Amino acid sequence: MVTQSSSSPHRSVRNSICGSVAAGVGSVHHRGSAANIGGCLGIRWLFCCAVGMRGISLWRKISTPIAVVAVLLLSGLQINAYFGQYETIGSFYNADTAAIPALSTQEMRNTQVFKAQVNKLEPAVTEWNAPASMPQTGKLVTANIPGSISGFNAREAIIYLPPAYLTSQPPELPVLVLVAGQPGGPQRWVGAGKLEMIMNQFALAHQGLAPVVAVVDPNGSTLGNTMCMDSQIANAGTYLSVDVPIWIKRHLNMQTDTSRWGFGGFSFGGTCALQMGTAHPDLYPNIIDLSGQIEPARSANRNHTIQQAFNGDVRTFDAITPLHLLKKNSYPDSFAYISVGANDAHYGPGARIVSKAAKAAGMQVVEAQLAGDGHSWASAKTGLGQALNLLAPRMGLSR
Repeated sequence: MVTQSSSSPHRSVRNSICGSVAAGVGSVHHRGSAANIGGCLGIRWLFCCAVGMRGISLWRKISTPIAVVAVLLLSGLQINAYFGQYETIGSFYNADTAAIPALSTQEMRNTQVFKAQVNKLEPAVTEWNAPASMPQTGKLVTANIPGSISGFNAREAIIYLPPAYLTSQPPELPVLVLVAGQPGGPQRWVGAGKLEMIMNQFALAHQGLAPVVAVVDPNGSTLGNTMCMDSQIANAGTYLSVDVPIWIKRHLNMQTDTSRWGFGGFSFGGTCALQMGTAHPDLYPNIIDLSGQIEPARSANRNHTIQQAFNGDVRTFDAITPLHLLKKNSYPDSFAYISVGANDAHYGPGARIVSKAAKAAGMQVVEAQLAGDGHSWASAKTGLGQALNLLAPRMGLSR
C-alpha cells in the first residue's frame, strides 16, 4: 500500500496556484493600478481552471472554483480599500444617493428675486449678511441636464445648493462643475468623495456662502469614456462647455458672470478639468485638477485611443490636448490647483509636467503633494478642501 505524500503533484499545483494568485493580488495593491487587475488575477484564474482541475477529486473540482471566487472577492475588497471607491455594499448600487430629491421649482431661478441683481459684478461676500433664518447646511438635489446642442445623453446630475442659496434673498453665487473618476459617475462624488460634508464645512466657515456645485456626467454610463471631448465617440466637449452652462444659467439662482466659475474633478475628472480650463478659459478660469493625467486616454496605448476617437488622426487629437493648448496659448487670468497623492507613482510625474506647462503659459498655479495618499478618493477629498479655500477670494466668497 502506497501512502500519498503531502507533497503530491496535485497539492503542489494547488499551492503554486494559490501563491501565484496571492502574488498577483499583492502586485495590484502595491502598484495601485486598476489596469493590473485583469492581468494579475484573470490569467491566474484561467490557470486554475486549465491546470488545477485536471485529475483531481470531485471535492476539489467543487472547492477550487469556490476558492477562486473567494480570492477574487477578497482581492476586490483589497483594491477597493486602496481606492476608496465604495464604502458600503449599498454604495455599489448607488443606495447612498437614491434618496436625493429632484431640484424643485422653488429652488430654480426666480427672475423676480434676481431682477435687480442680474449681471452684478461684485463678489457675493461684498453685501452678504447671513439671515437668522438661513439653514445650517446646504442640500443635494438631482437634475437632468439635457444635451440640447451636443446630442449627448448624460446621466442625472447631482447639485449641491449652499445654505445661502436656500434663503429668501440669496446672493449671486459662483458655480463649480465637478466630474468623477472613470469608471464611475456623479454618485461617486457623493459617496466616496463626501461632497456634501466638504461643502457644508466650507459654507460654515464662510457665513453660508459656497459655490453651487454641479456634479455632471460626461460619459453616459459607468464604463463609458468619452475623454471629455468632441470625437466620433460623442460630443462630450460641447456638452460640458455649452449645454451644461446654458442649463445652469437658465435654471439656477447663481452668478451668470463666469469669471468666478470653476471646473474640477478627480482622476479622469481631473484630466477633464484641465481640458475644460485650457480649451475654455473664459468659461472655466478656475481649475481643480485632482490626480489627473497629462492628456485624455481610453487605454494605455495612445494609438488605440486616437484610432477609436479620431480614426487615427493624430494631428486632430494633439491639437486639443491640454499640453498643446498650454504651449500655444496664454492664460494670465486662470488659476489651477493641481494635486496628487505623494504615494501616487503613476500620476505624480504627470502632475509635475502639467504644473510646469501651466506656469509657463501664465497661469497662477498651486501644486500640492498630499502626504500619505496614493491615487484614491482620500486624496481627492483632501485636495478639494484645499482648493476651495484657495479659490474662495477668486470666487468672491471671502475677502
